[in-house]
Amino acid sequence: MSSSEGKAGLAEELRRRRTALGWTLEQVAAQAQVSVGMLSLIETGKRRPSLRSWERIRGALGISEPLPEEAWQHQPREISDELVATLGACLVAVRQATLAELARTTGVPISDVRLGLRRLAEQLEPAGMQVLDDGSHVQLAPEQRFHDAVAGLVQPERLLRLTQDQAEVLAIVIMEGMATRRRIEEVRGAATLSIGPEGPVSLPRDSSETLALLLSRGLLCAERDEHAMGRPLVYRPTPPLLQLLGVETLEEARGRLAARGDSRSPTELSESKR
Repeated sequence: MSSSEGKAGLAEELRRRRTALGWTLEQVAAQAQVSVGMLSLIETGKRRPSLRSWERIRGALGISEPLPEEAWQHQPREISDELVATLGACLVAVRQATLAELARTTGVPISDVRLGLRRLAEQLEPAGMQVLDDGSHVQLAPEQRFHDAVAGLVQPERLLRLTQDQAEVLAIVIMEGMATRRRIEEVRGAATLSIGPEGPVSLPRDSSETLALLLSRGLLCAERDEHAMGRPLVYRPTPPLLQLLGVETLEEARGRLAARGDSRSPTELSESKR
């Protein structure tokens, strides 16, 4: 059996059983404790499930067939529980880390780090957490569906002071409604000049650390765009951010920023409630 035939067989069986039960993707994902995005990719034959994920899915749908032998043969090599736990501990201890830093800390190749992070994501998903990887940095964050609950614990009065970088990033995400890191840095423009072999060159502002902090403070949320090339992370405003600004809707927040023109000082963004 070819690789494409194996994935097609899984996809067809999954769709057939889900349709027979009259369930939506969201219902199956909730029962199997996997993400809707992952389930959609498996059902369309674009991704092969891990052994762990397939056991959950077939258990939820009552599918008796195990993962086909051909699919077992293509499973990635085993990653130790110790590595997965170490990666989790490292990401809890720091706001974010690069793949190279995680590889250096754990003493394993980056390819193993990626596999370990994939397993960590599967283990954390039932606990409402996700592993975010924007291609250069990795961090832990709450699942988007729990942002309302998280918002209840965030106290805006503790977040009144924002740095210039944080205020700029928030202003861009508010005005755009949603934005990738690349788009944010494109709007922010060059930050510094560096003397290169042929004279001064413009360097884009790196927003990775700022985005990580804003995510950890619950002011932004992020999810992958499954339909865009490279599946980039897309950042959106959260209810705590609107509460911080003293508005109820994103449109009100945009209007407040538009009324101030291009100014994005920390005071204007963070002290708007005073």
